Amino acid sequence: MKKAHDNGLQIASHTYEHKISNNTNEFKEALDTMDDFIEKVTGDRPRYFRAPKGHCDEKCQAALDEWDYRLIQWDSDTKDWDLETSGTTEQRVEDSIEFLKKVFAEEKDSYLILMHDSQNYTVGDIAPWIIEKSGMKEKGYKFVTVAECLGDKKGMYRSGKTYGEEPVVETSRSANITVENIQQNLESGAMLSSKPIVTTLLTLCFGFIASLLL
Repeated sequence: MKKAHDNGLQIASHTYEHKISNNTNEFKEALDTMDDFIEKVTGDRPRYFRAPKGHCDEKCQAALDEWDYRLIQWDSDTKDWDLETSGTTEQRVEDSIEFLKKVFAEEKDSYLILMHDSQNYTVGDIAPWIIEKSGMKEKGYKFVTVAECLGDKKGMYRSGKTYGEEPVVETSRSANITVENIQQNLESGAMLSSKPIVTTLLTLCFGFIASLLL
């Protein structure tokens, strides 16, 4: 996790036990425990949060807003976690890639993809396929963190620090980002246009949400 953090990958919070308690105090304790651990390892405290299984009701959202978290949600689920339906790891890889081929054919402005690096086949097969064989780089897409995709790179950690290479190119659209626009994107799950955009360490508003923690 430290290596990923220092190379510019974004580490976000996800609760310590992969669940959100209906008790607000318990929910906050789960966040603090996770964030304390992340800060101990990386030196930074995360501001972004992805809810376990994507479940965060109005009460959950209100609490996160009060605690100054930025809630994000994926728009493309590879279902790499669903080995039971596919039956074998080989079939799971094939199923996830076939799903990605269909969504990539839509050529949306950007993609926020859910994957889990706790699955060896995701790390060894699915992610490399996206990067090397999907053809998305050739179409002009660039790999970036979720915060960068939202034009909020300095907001990924509470320290405001950034790591990895700095963007060297901006489009007129990305140059006119406002705090209001960022918040609207965060709340709606919308991503900024990704094609001729920013050049960074990972660059592509493909914002992978890999489950780095628990």
